[in-house]
Amino acid sequence: AEQVVSEAHSAIVILDSRGNIQRFNRLCEDYTGLKEHDVIGQSVFKLFMSRREAAASRRNNRVFFRSGNAYEVELWIPTRKGQRLFLFRNKFVHSGSGKNEIFLICSGTDITEERRAQERLRILANTDSITGLPNRNAMQELIDHAINQANNNKVGVVYLDLDNFKKVNDAYGHLFGDQLLRDVSLAILSCLEHDQVLARPGGDEFLVLASNTSQSALEAMASRILTRLRLPFRIGLIEVYTSCSVGISLSPEHGSDSATIIRHADTAMYTAKEGGRGQFCVFTPEMNQRVFEYLWLDTNLRKALENDQLVIHYQPKITWRGEVRCLEALVRWQSPERGLIPPLDFISYAEESGLIVPLGRWVILDVVRQVAKWRDKGINLRVAVNISARQLADQTIFTALKQVLQELNFEYCPIDVELTESCLIENDELALSVIQQFSQLGAQVHLDDFGTGYSS
Repeated sequence: AEQVVSEAHSAIVILDSRGNIQRFNRLCEDYTGLKEHDVIGQSVFKLFMSRREAAASRRNNRVFFRSGNAYEVELWIPTRKGQRLFLFRNKFVHSGSGKNEIFLICSGTDITEERRAQERLRILANTDSITGLPNRNAMQELIDHAINQANNNKVGVVYLDLDNFKKVNDAYGHLFGDQLLRDVSLAILSCLEHDQVLARPGGDEFLVLASNTSQSALEAMASRILTRLRLPFRIGLIEVYTSCSVGISLSPEHGSDSATIIRHADTAMYTAKEGGRGQFCVFTPEMNQRVFEYLWLDTNLRKALENDQLVIHYQPKITWRGEVRCLEALVRWQSPERGLIPPLDFISYAEESGLIVPLGRWVILDVVRQVAKWRDKGINLRVAVNISARQLADQTIFTALKQVLQELNFEYCPIDVELTESCLIENDELALSVIQQFSQLGAQVHLDDFGTGYSS
């Protein structure tokens, strides 16, 4: 047994009930630089612990000796390499001398590097790699902790989303975009109080946590951030302007946990963005109705495209003589749940979500098929169809349109394509290409809403 203790691959210390050292094996000597014969009979509490740690350990030691149960404990021990963290697995044994004495065998393993590796992983799991700020997981924990410790004080969350960051990222590359995110984070930090926390949950979004705060204080903070982010950022030789939209929510009135209060701040932020960007909004319960409406549209408009719920109404364009010159195609949504829905209620969402592209393609092709039915009855009319800016990039429409025209024996395309003035100005090269391709198929192209935008 003596040899086993001496040659063990862990640091072994044997203590009596008073905490005095009875054995101190070779590995203990190697770690501490102390010799066994110098420490025998000395108090382990005095040798290796601070006064505060020793007092707590003495109390625990008395409890454990009375219970006789094995236990584990982690302790920082001074060694020749400095403070090291040891995991001690402790168990009690009775002496074989007939005195019925109880001794505590402490078998220790240096776990310092293991704990440091775990801490590095914890930091990586909770830190944004680009900015070094806390990430979403870390921020949720911080918010929940702040709410639990609030003691009737308000906890605020400010949600920021950079406007047009994707365009900057696409134009100058991801390295440039990453540096802009770092610079923006520093700019936001300069607008915060010392006890407020900034995090980057991902993308071009930032979160601020403010404890013991008020709505007016959060609004003042949002104003400072908006003012700062209107100033240019210079990265190398390039100067870029950015702005952000900001949403604010508070606990307890807007939620009692991190998930709810973040979601409501996010909702308020999107409300601010819809209102013109570069501004802030404080969450109100009514905003949730808009979110529910958005989700309903997202689900059901896709189903409408798949299940033929869209219909086209044809409005005649009449000359002053009362003659029908042509028709205009107006899309409607025949919802089984809500009945006939006008375009004003869903076109803007279709534009934002990108569903306007398949929706617009369906309208054009369905109009051509309807004109063919009228033609076969001897009615020859052209039909005007509106094209939005998002649809300009859909080059597949020309292949599909050409195929339908051939199938229906059209020598020319019987539709008039209407482009808005802003669509033409903002996407001039693409718009000109679209005009040429439609013209080659025999379609006429008209400029709609002229004088309401740039030319006015």
